[in-house]
Amino acid sequence: MLFASMPHRGWLLLCCLLAGPAGSQTPPTVKIGHEVKATEGILVGQQEGDAACYLTLRDDAGRQFTERADFEVCIASGKLTGKRVRLAYTPGRVMHEDCQGDPSCRKSRTVALVSSLRLAELPTTVAAPQAAPAGAASFCSASETTVFTCRIGARRVSVCADPASTAQRGYVQYRFGKADGSVPLEMEIPSRRIEPSAAAAGASVVFAAGGSAWLRFFNGDHAYVVYTGIGKWGPRGAIQEKEGLVVERRGKQIASLKCSQAAVSILGPEWFEQVGITARDGDFELPD
Repeated sequence: MLFASMPHRGWLLLCCLLAGPAGSQTPPTVKIGHEVKATEGILVGQQEGDAACYLTLRDDAGRQFTERADFEVCIASGKLTGKRVRLAYTPGRVMHEDCQGDPSCRKSRTVALVSSLRLAELPTTVAAPQAAPAGAASFCSASETTVFTCRIGARRVSVCADPASTAQRGYVQYRFGKADGSVPLEMEIPSRRIEPSAAAAGASVVFAAGGSAWLRFFNGDHAYVVYTGIGKWGPRGAIQEKEGLVVERRGKQIASLKCSQAAVSILGPEWFEQVGITARDGDFELPD
């Protein structure tokens, strides 16, 4: 919940822009009080919470981050999902997390809020975050799109796709193996490259103060589900992310492996729509 005492939206603190030098891959930032905020990113999604609206974005390295925003910004940002945007900020007072959504609670704090979004051109000096480096951060090649990848201990899971994939052409494939790539992959599903709509099932889910996305690959009686999510799972309802891999046998979970390092993911409604992937009447519940 935003308080009526929030300063005028016209007070945009862009005077402290800390953009890197030309050709640098460091994202431009702005300093507001003691906070340093990114001013550009790919808008992945948005969700209203109790204390503020939350925007999920992806930077040029493929890392996802979350920013609080004016509720009106979330309402107007739907058409910008999947596009590169420039963010402007203003300080505003929001309900404190200790209130846990209680409208009678008067405890508040001042934070930097996104007050406006507009389209931003993709920098010519930075490649779009399609594929992670082959053999290092992903099992995807330089000519493939890294849909999802994360390290799980000494292993790595990656989901790789043809960048030109649609519901009728291209492919998406689940790959799992030793993280350093020193031995052949332990698993590739499906074993042959078929169109994404036939290779996997998946969906995006929106809920209070967050959302999630999952992608399931089938291999006989077993299924392998990669997922990402953000919600009020932290202490005292703090916003927290979940990322990992779940192994299922005949529809029942038999293993849950959390990412040991931050995942790179483009899972979301725009990609699902592009490649024709649906839930196929299935469901998925994020593990604890």
